[in-house]
Order: sequence, then structure tokens, then C-alpha cells
Amino acid sequence: MFMLESFKLKATELRRFLKIHIALPKDYHENDREYPLILALDGQYYYDFLGEETKVFDTPKMIQGLENKAIFVFVHSPSILAWRISELNPYYNGSLPDVDKVLSVIFFDYLVNIVIPLLKERYRINEDIYLSGIKDSAIAALYMLYQYNVFKGAALYDINLSEVSDKFHEDMKYKFTCKKSVYLFHGGIGSTTKEDDLFYHLCQRFESFKTEILKYDFNSLLDNSYSSIEKVYADGISHIMKNSLQ
Repeated sequence: MFMLESFKLKATELRRFLKIHIALPKDYHENDREYPLILALDGQYYYDFLGEETKVFDTPKMIQGLENKAIFVFVHSPSILAWRISELNPYYNGSLPDVDKVLSVIFFDYLVNIVIPLLKERYRINEDIYLSGIKDSAIAALYMLYQYNVFKGAALYDINLSEVSDKFHEDMKYKFTCKKSVYLFHGGIGSTTKEDDLFYHLCQRFESFKTEILKYDFNSLLDNSYSSIEKVYADGISHIMKNSLQ
């Protein structure tokens, strides 16, 4: 079992308090090791703060087996949908009228330049830093993976490709480096042909990059619900951390 800590940051740049949960290895205080960091976006799905009821995952169960291998940091998103999308999808091309994509770059810079250095001061974190994201936050994780050298890999679950602009594909082509590790999950049950095709073409794109560590998991027996993602989450994290675990 992990040891859980939580705190809030007054993030003036984001115009909100940033809520964060940290799951430390159970033997963290019994050694002086440095650990890889898994930065998980949409942290409200993993843990509730007092008075909230947004959690959908049995988080200790879904990361079982990784108890002594990494520090997990769950960064919460705003509860207002348009605000959440504003922070997570710099390529948004959907129908919500109040989305301001500029906020996403501010959010990403805040994570890289404020949150990660703060975490490194407070906890024993090595240079192996990874991302995980689900649906819209998978778009955010992928964007940060190729925009910031600090990240070595990302686990992307049910990535929401149906609401991104063409600039997404342009940036992938010119900015991605193969020196990253990537895991992609997409469930087949209930998916549309368009969603399946978008996932397939993204996998082809990664293959063309000759990505260092790549695994894509199309599971025809699972859907893209949170309960299905819970089943494959640890596999994705273990995959992207392959070099760190050797």
C-alpha cells in the first residue's frame, strides 16, 4: 500500500488552487533511494479532496505491484468542463464555445517550471519522469511529451482524437523524437469506426518514428470506460518505465 499525501498550491497563473495527491512507496521513509516520477493528469479521477465526489478509480488496486517502484503524483483539473478542456487540449476543435486553448500552454509550463521543481525539492525524485493521461488529459500528456525534454515517456488511455485540429498532426510530424517511451490503449467495445481509425493512424505515426519503446493495446473485449482503463493502467505504466525498472 502507498503512503498518501496531499496539498494545494495557489497557482496565480492558472487562476485557481492546484490540488495534488502524492502516493509514495510504502518503504519510502526506510531508505534513501531516488524514485521515478509518474505525473498523472486529471487527478480528481484517482482521489477526492474533502467534499468532492469525482473519484472513479480504485487507485491502490489499479497501481498494485508498483508500490516500491515509483512516486505517483495526481494533478487535479478544474471541475468546469470548458475550463478543464482549456487546460488539457491545446488542439481543441470541438463545439464548446468557452474553451481558451491559451490556458493549456500556461498550465503545461506551470507543471514543468513550478510543480516538478517543487516536487524535486520535497521528495527524492530521479531524472526519470513520465506522464499518464486519459481521454482529454491523454492529449495533454502527448503534447507535453514532445514539447518538453524533461519527460521520458507517456501512457495514453482512450486518447480523445476526435476533437483535435490538423495542427496536432503537424506538430507530431515535426516535433516528436523517437527517444521516448509510449503506451496507447483503446477499447473496442462501443467504439465507432472513426475512433478506431484515428487510433490506428496514431499508432502508425509512432511506428514511423521508430519510437524507442512502443506498445499499442487495442482490446476488442474492453471498452473505453474507466473500469476498463483500470484493468490496463498498471500495464501501461510498467511499459513506459521499462528502462527505469532494469
